Amino acid sequence: NAPNLRKVTITHGELYAFPRASNWSLNDLAFDVVGWLSQDAADTFAVAVSTAIHNGNGTSKPTGMTNTAPTASDDYASPARAAAVYEYIATGSSPVTTAPTFDALIDLQAALRRPYQGNAKWTMNTVTMGKLRKLKDTTNQYLWQPSTQLGTPDMLLGKPVFIWEDMAAYGANALPIAYGDFRRGYTYAKIGGMSMIRDEVTVPGFTNFLLAQRAGGIPRNSNAGKFLKQVAS
Repeated sequence: NAPNLRKVTITHGELYAFPRASNWSLNDLAFDVVGWLSQDAADTFAVAVSTAIHNGNGTSKPTGMTNTAPTASDDYASPARAAAVYEYIATGSSPVTTAPTFDALIDLQAALRRPYQGNAKWTMNTVTMGKLRKLKDTTNQYLWQPSTQLGTPDMLLGKPVFIWEDMAAYGANALPIAYGDFRRGYTYAKIGGMSMIRDEVTVPGFTNFLLAQRAGGIPRNSNAGKFLKQVAS
């Protein structure tokens, strides 16, 4: 009968890399060695952050959306779900490795409350997207027609789809698809940019690079996102 306010605290950590290059390579190679090392580290950091946002345990890293397993408890159930626990919607059929029916996707979309529908998106990995694209109606027509225009996102049931490779693959009890307003459902904090310190002294003839990036995250509003789970109920 009264509003509840819960405090959530971002968990964070530091990613770092310590590559080394010979001074000869820095002077002689016909490409930007420092830029290449920096970009490679940045790409690796991005993959690590993405994985942590999905399932990080919160120890010196972001706390992931699935670190605490989603439950079937409704948004307004009593007692309320824990702050970091999202709701799952069951596929309604025995767990299999094939794509769900469109009915299951409609159920997932409909489970999200109206305040979060405006900016809602779908997310899944590329394998799952491929399975969904193969769904056909009784006349053998594809049910999902992805965008054919450059720069226009694929739309599924009227909402955009973005690829998140850390989402689970299909399988029994898997959570392969999510739908929601993820900006409201999760807080990600990039604490400063990637820093780089050059060390040209420690090892004669070589330059060491200390590259570091701090990042944190925490589920903020578990009502703003829903997961599809491959279970009958």
